[in-house]
Formats: sequence, structure tokens, C-alpha cells
Amino acid sequence: MENYEEKLREIIGSVVPLTISISEVDLDTDFRMIGMDSLAFINLVTRIEDSFEIIFPDEKLIIEEASTIQKLLVIIQECENNG
Repeated sequence: MENYEEKLREIIGSVVPLTISISEVDLDTDFRMIGMDSLAFINLVTRIEDSFEIIFPDEKLIIEEASTIQKLLVIIQECENNG
């Protein structure tokens, strides 16, 4: 899971225009509080799907369900276990 976190942080840092460095983002920091908007969220989901070769479940395609690194890590793990 730690390797996933590194990869995920790289993706977030390259896609989302955050107001702080991705290295300063806590696992439970809500991305909306540090600069993520709905367009950045869609771009992020697309990059995550491509990078991890997964497909986000429809019910997770709302920012409230995937608004932190921790939530995204859980979604990625669930997708890989169900894929």
C-alpha cells in the first residue's frame, strides 16, 4: 500500500493544482480544502484509472467519495481485489 501511496501522490501532484505541496498533504486532508475542483477531480480519476489499470465504480465517481489520499487508496485496493 505504501508504494501505491507514492505513485498516487505523484499523480495528484501532476494533475491537481494544489495550494500546498503534495508532500505536505496528510492522508486525510480533503483535496477540496487545498485547491481541487470538479474538473481536476475528473482528470485525477482518469489518470488513476490509467496508471493503476482499474475502473472506478460509478458510486465512487463523486468527489465526496474520493476526496482524500486515504479514500483513493481504499478505492484502488478494492478495484484491484474485485478485478
